[in-house]
Amino acid sequence: MNEKEVPISINLELKTEDLDSKYMWWLLNNKLVELKEQKFIVCGKCGEKRTSTSDVIFCNNCGARLNQTKAITINSINKINYEKLLSLVEEFLVKNLKTEVSFVKRNMVVSISHNGKEILTIFPEISSIEFLVRKDADHCIVVYLDPRTKYGSSLFKNRAFYVGKFISLEQDKLVELLNALTENNINEYAKAEREFNLFIQKISTMSNQDRGAKFELFVKDMLDSLKSILPSKLEHLRVMHPDDLYNSKIVNIGGAGYEDFRVINLYEYLSGIKPEKSGEAKCYSSATFTKEDFGEALRHALEDDILIVAATDKIAPSVWNNVINMKRQKGYYKYVIIDRELLMILLGFLIEKNSEFLHSYY
Repeated sequence: MNEKEVPISINLELKTEDLDSKYMWWLLNNKLVELKEQKFIVCGKCGEKRTSTSDVIFCNNCGARLNQTKAITINSINKINYEKLLSLVEEFLVKNLKTEVSFVKRNMVVSISHNGKEILTIFPEISSIEFLVRKDADHCIVVYLDPRTKYGSSLFKNRAFYVGKFISLEQDKLVELLNALTENNINEYAKAEREFNLFIQKISTMSNQDRGAKFELFVKDMLDSLKSILPSKLEHLRVMHPDDLYNSKIVNIGGAGYEDFRVINLYEYLSGIKPEKSGEAKCYSSATFTKEDFGEALRHALEDDILIVAATDKIAPSVWNNVINMKRQKGYYKYVIIDRELLMILLGFLIEKNSEFLHSYY
């Protein structure tokens, strides 16, 4: 049995050394993945591989006769139990740390309270991708499933672990890692979320009219303050991360006839916050921003471009689908929705420059 880091990826064809890895045994024993077995015939002339069936006689690629007796068996990953995998990480942390550990299901991250600060364990292939922007390498642990990705690069130096190796960390090594992370000041994005929650909590006691007016004022102040900050922040994304997941947002589309999700370029999307856009501010933090809400915004805007700032991250898939389709038609983001995750990024940009920005609101 070896210690090869096996990529945990759907439809990944497993080699002999993958199946013999202690991590694959761990994955299978804990029912974190399911495998499927398929038989293939490999053409002896051109190497073309195809599923083995009794009525296949000739190679589709070169026409050579195939030998059914030389069929090979290939195992591949058919299913990944993501939530159970995250739960096992949470159990490992609870067992080894005398502190508060919780699984934040909404964002698919594991939160650790250590030395009075929050450290997030982020799973790039699972967690809300915005956390890669909101939490820098000094304030998070990255636990990746696929070692072929770039999450072990300098951006997360000494903070990135293959999931199998992470849950094998000895207690003293784990505590040493958390101590190193919490020696740094809490970052602006964590402050933004904490202070924004206080603001929402305060206005939740107001009447609907007053609450809406207060949130609209907050949005106007935020956009005004971003004028001198956002261009340089977006330029950093464009130059330093032109083609990786750090510069991306994943939106759920779903529905019959549509892909399940779409990865959009974060620089390009946030660049859609520009003049000549009709604005809408929605302060409800737990309800879903529905197709009907979006239709109302469209009616208000007539034919104008639209910027919608919402306190919720529950955006109906049909709304995102409308945003994407209009981008395809127009070539730019005519409709821009700033959901809670993006709102925290923008607030983090502001708090980095002015730590007092949100104080007057709560």
